[in-house]
Amino acid sequence: MKYFITILMMLFCVSAHAFPVNMFPYADTEFTSGESGIILDLQSDLIAANNGVDTDTNSLAIYNPSNNTIGYQVSTDGVTYDPASELYSCQAFNLGDTNARFIKLLYSGTTSGYLITSFTNQSDGQFIPGCVNARLRDVDNNLAEFDTVGCGEDGCGYLINISAEHHKIHEGNHFTCQDDDQDVDAVKYYLIKAPDTETRIHYVFNIKSGLNGTVEFFRSPTVTSSGTTLTTYNNDDNSPNTAELLIFEDPTISSTGTARKLVNIIGSDSVSPIGSSGGVTSRVNEHVLGQGLYYLIAYTPESTNQRISVCSEWYEVE
Repeated sequence: MKYFITILMMLFCVSAHAFPVNMFPYADTEFTSGESGIILDLQSDLIAANNGVDTDTNSLAIYNPSNNTIGYQVSTDGVTYDPASELYSCQAFNLGDTNARFIKLLYSGTTSGYLITSFTNQSDGQFIPGCVNARLRDVDNNLAEFDTVGCGEDGCGYLINISAEHHKIHEGNHFTCQDDDQDVDAVKYYLIKAPDTETRIHYVFNIKSGLNGTVEFFRSPTVTSSGTTLTTYNNDDNSPNTAELLIFEDPTISSTGTARKLVNIIGSDSVSPIGSSGGVTSRVNEHVLGQGLYYLIAYTPESTNQRISVCSEWYEVE
């Protein structure tokens, strides 16, 4: 019997019939917490508000065009009310054949200034709400944030957004692992182990070198010994979450596995360190690691006594 209609339109409309000129017989543009629990009598309050025009309880509707949520309860006798329901931004509830006489309106937002537009007097119309500006909400009904500074009374605003990686930091699911070696004479390995769970690792890394060398990235190497476990850090110091991904330095490898087509020679001179200025390479686009697989970063110096630094960054999605 009860249902929400959430279609967003640029104009208000009804099916079957058009509204009379006095379209909204009751409105409160400053509904506050102090008014929460206000009870409207459809046979007195609303008739008076509608210039004495009678209302038909089979066509009443309540509409919330504000950015905030309101609550409502319906009653036929003013004594027993239905359980409270929420009416989100840009939603309407058509009472239909409830024979409701009383409606209790509840303040359930965090700020005042609701506009409550409610009730029609068409006998068989359905109220379909619309908003001039669409409201964006996530699955938890959190409203997207808009920057309205300097908008004046026009109600303009700019949607505030951040990158997916930044959002994962806020969630406490973004991690960093860094290491450096100041004397690299032979191939240097870093082993990455993805968790054997449903968690997906979205991984990127970069390497900086003092001189020149070759960087390669492999999948499924054959590992004799994992090496030394490196420390990983949650990029949100307030989060208790720990990384499922493991990273090791100097593993023992009997086979490097399958090349993942990340082969770069960095530094200005691949033969002699004379005149070289070093370089940096990065996995610019993230790599979603395979469940339970090993991966290998290999740095082969082209000159002796290399200095390198490696930074791994990733976020984890369950």
